[in-house]
Amino acid sequence: MKTALLKESGQVARFSVVGALSIFVYYALLFGLTEFAAVWYMLSSLAAFAGYYSVNFLLQKFWAFQNKDKKRVGRQLVQFSFVAVGNWVLNVTLLYVLVEYAHMWYMLAQGILTIVVSIISYLALRCIFRRDQPLSA
Repeated sequence: MKTALLKESGQVARFSVVGALSIFVYYALLFGLTEFAAVWYMLSSLAAFAGYYSVNFLLQKFWAFQNKDKKRVGRQLVQFSFVAVGNWVLNVTLLYVLVEYAHMWYMLAQGILTIVVSIISYLALRCIFRRDQPLSA
C-alpha cells in the first residue's frame, strides 16, 4: 500500500513538472502572441496548443509515466492526440465562454481552465501510459 502510494505520488509529481513546463510554453505563446504580436487570443491559443503538444508527449511518456515501451508508441501517440485535442477543444470552448460571456480576463480564465484540464489529462494519460497493457488492447 505504501509503495503504491509512493509510486503514485512520484508519478503525480513528474506529471506536474512536465505539465508546468508545457503550461509555461502554452502561456508564453498565448500571452506573447496576443499582447506583443496583436494576434486574436483564440488564434494565439491554437499556436500555444501546438507548442504545448510538442513538448508534452515524449516527456509524459518517457519521464513522467516512465513508460519505455516503444512497441506501443504509435498507438499511445494516437490516444494522446485524442486526449490532447479533446482537452484543447474543451479548453478553447470554455475560454471563449468565460471571456466573451462572463467577461473574464483571458489569462484568469485560462488559469482556471488549466486546473480543470490538468486533472482530466492526468487521469487519461495514466491509462494511456499504463505499463501493463496487453499488446492487442
